[in-house]
Amino acid sequence: MTVIEKSVVVQTSLTIDASPDRIWAIFGDLERWGEWNPGCSNAKAEAGQLWKPGAVFRFTIKPWWRAITFQATVVESSPPSRILWLGKGGGIYGQQTFTFEPDGGGTLVTSYEVFSGPMLGLMQLFAPSGKVREEMARGLDALKARGEQR
Repeated sequence: MTVIEKSVVVQTSLTIDASPDRIWAIFGDLERWGEWNPGCSNAKAEAGQLWKPGAVFRFTIKPWWRAITFQATVVESSPPSRILWLGKGGGIYGQQTFTFEPDGGGTLVTSYEVFSGPMLGLMQLFAPSGKVREEMARGLDALKARGEQR
């Protein structure tokens, strides 16, 4: 018998009026995530060469009343175009992909995340996928604001 674990997929995109190189320079500066992303704090590299496959990093988010620290391992990396990591925290597992695609004179940024894990039901109760999408969009809006600063 095969057990298929339930998962939730959340995707959001927006176009930023800046080059992929500029957006990656901001996004790739892990320890400064908290300066521009209101939903993220305490981001730091832990092992390996940051943004290379096998690198490990941590960050804390507070999607509801309780903060959750995620530990993530980079799986695929091709800056400034794409980054994919696997993360876990608070009984939730996530696979997150960010893509940074040229779009006219700007960059189309897409965040795609698949959540699973033993606490997924509780996550859906307190942070349904619509709420998670709002939080992701808020983070992308903050990246846009930082990226478009002149």
